[in-house]
Amino acid sequence: FIFIGLVVAAFACVNTYNKIVDFKENRRYAEVGQATSVAMSATVAMSLERSVTQVSLALADPTPRAFRDIINDQRDIASDGLQAAIQMISSSEFLSTRDEFEQQTQSAIDSMFKLRKEVDTMLTQPKSDRNPQRSYNVPYEIKAEVVSLRNATDLLRNHLAISTSL
Repeated sequence: FIFIGLVVAAFACVNTYNKIVDFKENRRYAEVGQATSVAMSATVAMSLERSVTQVSLALADPTPRAFRDIINDQRDIASDGLQAAIQMISSSEFLSTRDEFEQQTQSAIDSMFKLRKEVDTMLTQPKSDRNPQRSYNVPYEIKAEVVSLRNATDLLRNHLAISTSL
């Protein structure tokens, strides 16, 4: 009877250990999933910012307040979301693509900071005072950053790179 008791206890310990490993792995997947969702929402906001910016730069007059409000709201959503996603992922040592995600996302944030300064100046001017080549190119440069962020977010979706080690 003692032998059977020991075998049952050993199976119970192995089962408990496996449940703990499964729980930790599921929690990791949930953390990465949440960061992915936040990053994608931020990227969508930046894409909307780009669209409204492109329309605004095509207008003959300086940008109307309503368009500026939309642009500013989307900037806030994008900036806050991207910073939150970076923060969520920064503690995810198990994610092999963490550093690449952080670097690529931060690079896009830095590029957007520069582009936004240029856009802000252009949006206060009538079309006749804007550099026509820059007015044409800037939305495409913003789009390139949106694509870069989508690619960075794809790095988070690589669940095969998540280690199952405790």
